Amino acid sequence: MIPTIEDILEGLLDGTYLLDKAVRLVEQHIETVGLRDHFAGLAMQGLLACPVQPQSGPEMYARDAYVVADAMIKVRE
Repeated sequence: MIPTIEDILEGLLDGTYLLDKAVRLVEQHIETVGLRDHFAGLAMQGLLACPVQPQSGPEMYARDAYVVADAMIKVRE
């Protein structure tokens, strides 16, 4: 699991990470966030194309899209 930006900065301050390591972690974090949004967008297309629950609202679709995206990223690791 890639640490949060806050954890990376804290690690830099307390000496857990050297600058090179922190930069690599930030790059991985940015890549993962972008990939997560991309996967969520793809999942959203599928959810909207085939609604299963007629009472579903936008918040439910958005939440479910990110649940699917997180699962895809976990399997990818």
